Amino acid sequence: MISDSDSESEYISVTASSMASPAPEPKSEQRQKNKNFKKPHPWPHLIKYFKLSHWDSETAPVFSCELCLPKKATIKGHVSSLNNLKSHISRRHSVQEKEFLQCTKMGIAKASTATSSATNTTAATSTTKNTSLQVQGQNPSTSNESFGPPSKVPRILVASPSPATTTQEQTTTSGAARHQQQLTMLQMINTGSTFQRSGQSVLQSAVDSDLVDYIVYDMAPFSTVESPNFRKFCKTLNPYKKIMSRRTLGRRVETSYVNMEQNLLKLLDGIPVVATTADCWSAHSKAYLGMTIHWLHPDNQSRQHAVLAFMRLKGHHTATVLAEAIQSIHAKFNIEKKVCCTTTDNGSNFVKAFVEFGSATGIIPDPAILNVEADNQIDTVIVGNEGIEIEVDNETMPNEHAAEASKAFDSENPEQIEVTVVPIHDVLSEAVDEVKELPAHMRCAAHTFNLIATTDALKAVASNGAFRTQFRKTLGKAQALWNSQGRSTVAADAIAKKLGRRLQVPNATRWNSLFDSLSVLCDIFDKGKRLALNQSMEELRLQIPPFHVDDVAFLKEYVNVMKPVAHALDIIQGETYAYIGILLPTVVVTRSKLESMSQTELEYCSSLVLSLLDGINSRFERQFNNESCVLAAAFHPMFRLAWLRQYDTTTKASSIKKRMLQLIEVELDNVTQPQNSSSSSSSSPELVESDAVSSLKSVCPVEFFSSALQPTKSGQRLKTPRTRAQQILSTWLDGIWKPNLGVSEHAFSDPVLLKLFVRFNTAIPSSAAVERLFSMGTDVLRAKRGSLSDLSLARLLLLRGNKHLHDCT
Repeated sequence: MISDSDSESEYISVTASSMASPAPEPKSEQRQKNKNFKKPHPWPHLIKYFKLSHWDSETAPVFSCELCLPKKATIKGHVSSLNNLKSHISRRHSVQEKEFLQCTKMGIAKASTATSSATNTTAATSTTKNTSLQVQGQNPSTSNESFGPPSKVPRILVASPSPATTTQEQTTTSGAARHQQQLTMLQMINTGSTFQRSGQSVLQSAVDSDLVDYIVYDMAPFSTVESPNFRKFCKTLNPYKKIMSRRTLGRRVETSYVNMEQNLLKLLDGIPVVATTADCWSAHSKAYLGMTIHWLHPDNQSRQHAVLAFMRLKGHHTATVLAEAIQSIHAKFNIEKKVCCTTTDNGSNFVKAFVEFGSATGIIPDPAILNVEADNQIDTVIVGNEGIEIEVDNETMPNEHAAEASKAFDSENPEQIEVTVVPIHDVLSEAVDEVKELPAHMRCAAHTFNLIATTDALKAVASNGAFRTQFRKTLGKAQALWNSQGRSTVAADAIAKKLGRRLQVPNATRWNSLFDSLSVLCDIFDKGKRLALNQSMEELRLQIPPFHVDDVAFLKEYVNVMKPVAHALDIIQGETYAYIGILLPTVVVTRSKLESMSQTELEYCSSLVLSLLDGINSRFERQFNNESCVLAAAFHPMFRLAWLRQYDTTTKASSIKKRMLQLIEVELDNVTQPQNSSSSSSSSPELVESDAVSSLKSVCPVEFFSSALQPTKSGQRLKTPRTRAQQILSTWLDGIWKPNLGVSEHAFSDPVLLKLFVRFNTAIPSSAAVERLFSMGTDVLRAKRGSLSDLSLARLLLLRGNKHLHDCT
């Protein structure tokens, strides 16, 4: 009878003999076999540096360097050593050596963690195997458990069946299953299925990057990483990963900010035309200037935006201080020559800055600048000691007579003692050195509509006694009700119980919030809950008079009259579709609706309608007289000139049509000019001229009549730039906008029209975008974070505001 030990030793000897090495193959066949040998990359974390080409043998991989491309560099390695790869990086790519070594260390740490975990799971199996071999007189270290080639890489046994397995189950298990080949450490990393559940497959760099994103985008304080509970939570998720310190977090945020700024510079470098918005904001006794930038996407003309700056302003916010700050931000991003317009609110400091330092041409130039005669060339200024300036036109007064003019001025004005003749070039040079020219200025149209709905609407209160009485009575009740809900939790709960909802309370800075609050009250009254509201006020003893039928009628009429203004305000404050060409059509439609209301019989708000119309006509007169604003709407595929014909059917529509024709013709010339130059440069084969032809040329210059002598094809005479421009304009004005096309290139009948659309519609009519930046600033600069430095605040806001750019890359 054969014992179990004898049978097992016999099995091992038979297996070893059966696995003996075959006869050696020729080197060429062996090399070809190794190339066909398929095996994964031994170091997948280094694949961005070295790509696996093939295997010379089972332990000798051959790599191609990715950093040497397009030059081909081949490096032969070994599965147990990285020396050849390290030496290649050190010799050829020393700049990337530090990053390569860090990546190598992360891979080794990952492999060692996987090894320790796998060793624990297979400890019992390894102990059993070693004990069995020692009983048979064999050394466990020399056991032929694996028949692969020798390697320095430590091997890990695959978990074998548990010792508790029954004898019957062990006999049914095949020999191949009982003697599985040992896995190398790298193979254990590549499989990774056992360790992914414990988080070992996540890199430390990914954890650090996600932690920075959490702090920045969720506007969490830097002290979060020092919180014991936060660190405990992270260790519970993955005990093998480290949480960076607060100081390291600050450096990572700085690095992210620098990368974001560089990416924004590269992005703006390829944009030909941009527009900016600017506004001031204060919090915790500190003042800041915020700026955003806007442009049109080159592919689909959709509105794109980014945050440019959020800088601290110290001292008085004078026009000069604001002008210098805006210019410095434009210069930082190399967009001084690209900005077509800067939109701000109607604050006097911003208006003065652009009046003094703004461009005389652009989207919305100041009327005072437009009145300056450009043809009047002033070359000399005579400045008296009392600050009086005399402009002398040198075309009508030569330089030698300038002194006589000053003497005549002295004789007529005895108080003028001394007069100095100063060249105007020197004066202008000094002014330019102090402050450079700002772009054209656009006053925020949303702010203008707010002024119409508040300041101009209050004129109706002062002019009409009946309207004033009803307005103050009804709005007084509503305001008292809002105050009670905001100050008393008992009142708020009682109102919510009676009405099924709480009232919407307006804020003091936005008129449209008042309109929305009154609309909620009207909806409550329309649902027949007026008596329930009055009963609730009586039960709470709020000392507020009840709402009567006339109050309800007044509120409905007031909301109906103000609805066009509120709707226009919502359109202008948008950003995605807020092209400058949408401004004037919005104003025209709003005015048309108010004019229709003025023709009806209104019980309370007839004077309010007239006040709103007067406000629209006076405040938007400058925009209607500005050619660029009108052309922006004319080249918008949604509006064209239909809106202008309703507004002015006589001179303005015809003059704008002529101007559109000129612009189209100029663009066509710009397109055809390079083609003509290229075609003229290509010469036809020269012909040998006879003496007769040469003598004819000497008498009659044929080149002079070359254009008249060239044959024309059928219909070629009609394809002049003028006739083509007329055809393009006629097709454009007769066309109808298709909403599904939007403002993409398919919405334009000719590429020339698309160029003109981008040229005139890049500007944005409202500064609401920069005000949204301040709302974000309120979330970051909370009361407990008032000590946050100005630089850190700016970095956090710009990273948070430009998150959409990071997601798109």
